[in-house]
Amino acid sequence: MTSNQKKLYPSRIYLLGLPSSGKSTFGDLFAQYIDYQYIDTDNMIIQEEGRSIPDIFAQDGETYFRKVEQQILHKTAKYNQVVIATGGGMPCFFDNIYKINQLGYSVFLDVKPQAIAQRITKDDASRPLLQTHNQDMILAQIQTKYQERIQFYQQAQLTLKEDEIKASILHQKIMQSLNESKNNE
Repeated sequence: MTSNQKKLYPSRIYLLGLPSSGKSTFGDLFAQYIDYQYIDTDNMIIQEEGRSIPDIFAQDGETYFRKVEQQILHKTAKYNQVVIATGGGMPCFFDNIYKINQLGYSVFLDVKPQAIAQRITKDDASRPLLQTHNQDMILAQIQTKYQERIQFYQQAQLTLKEDEIKASILHQKIMQSLNESKNNE
């Protein structure tokens, strides 16, 4: 990316989507592609709490976790030139989607529930809201989460469909969006 493009680029790019939609993997790759730092809000929570996310859920419950998640979101404001992978539920609680859009540029990675169910392994204990080994039950849970959360994810400034989740495509779409915004001023 040229220095002129970097000046136009949003300082913070937030990736939104369901668990296993590729936010962490793609976020790291995209950050490298545009020469930004990469952070994962789930990792920030683990570091701050000194325990795993399943342990937080088991010991203190989802309400406590969502409050910590909101605090972490507010802390991302201090970072610049960064791609931020959010937890799957982060945009869906409190005023988080509004805050995300206020702090940076949001991108929804729209991956079909069927594809996500295939990605989740049977022994993946790191996902506290998907505690089953039955593939049909996993798919049903993911479809339910998708329906519950889509109203928040759709508030992202940009949506990438499953087949568009490539660094070069996201870069192109962000630049196109920024140019359109600039032309409308």
